[in-house]
Amino acid sequence: MTATANPLKMNRSAQEKLQPALFYKLKIGAKIPAGTFAMRVLGNDYVEPYVGNTHGAILMGVAESTYDNSNGVAVLTYPNDKPMVFNRGAFDQFKSDGTITFDDVCALVGLKDNATIGHTVAANDCTVELLAIDLRDRSGATVYTIRVAQSGPT
Repeated sequence: MTATANPLKMNRSAQEKLQPALFYKLKIGAKIPAGTFAMRVLGNDYVEPYVGNTHGAILMGVAESTYDNSNGVAVLTYPNDKPMVFNRGAFDQFKSDGTITFDDVCALVGLKDNATIGHTVAANDCTVELLAIDLRDRSGATVYTIRVAQSGPT
């Protein structure tokens, strides 16, 4: 699978909302599109887009807005009154790498990149709980409802 560089439409279930995680610094050269997973690596004082199988990864949550430091030459510090916000709770916008089945419902599944989940949880993958698989989407796409909690390090 290929990570996305574009914002994902936030599709959040009203079923569950958790207190967001806040962060103030964005990695040099990083862009975190709205509605995608973000991480901090243990020992780093900045966040970046989620990359699967990263040792020491801490899942921050789902980016509320697009945070862009792709042309930056230094770590970008966000002010205390306008921090980066990473939401936790139930979400519907993420896609499967093709390995998710109905047997995975109510189980932890692995994050493969900033917009993809998969059945296999590699040694350094962060996880989310798969709550439901909904085949009713009119576009023909399968909708996966997941519960995102801050987790790590892995």
